[in-house]
Amino acid sequence: MISIEERKDSMTVVSFDFDDTLAEYSSAGWDGYVLVCIPKFLDLLKEYYALGCKCIILTARTPQDKEVSEIERFLKDHDIEHMVSDIVFT
Repeated sequence: MISIEERKDSMTVVSFDFDDTLAEYSSAGWDGYVLVCIPKFLDLLKEYYALGCKCIILTARTPQDKEVSEIERFLKDHDIEHMVSDIVFT
C-alpha cells in the first residue's frame, strides 16, 4: 500500500500559464480593460485538480509587479485559490 506521503511525492504536476491561457484582458468600454477568465482552461484546471493533480500557475510577471495581485484576486474571484498550490515566476 502507498502511504499518503509517497502519493504526494509522486503527484502529477500540471502547469498553466496565466496570461492568455487562464485569463486575458477584454475591453470594458470607456474605462479600459478587465481581466476575464478563459473558461475552457479554467475548467481544465478544475478537472486536473479533481483528479488529484498538483496545479501550478506559471507567469512571466515578477513578484514585484503590481499585477501579481491581479493573479491572486483572479484566483479568489473564481474560487480556485485552494486548487493552485504555487505561482511560479519565470
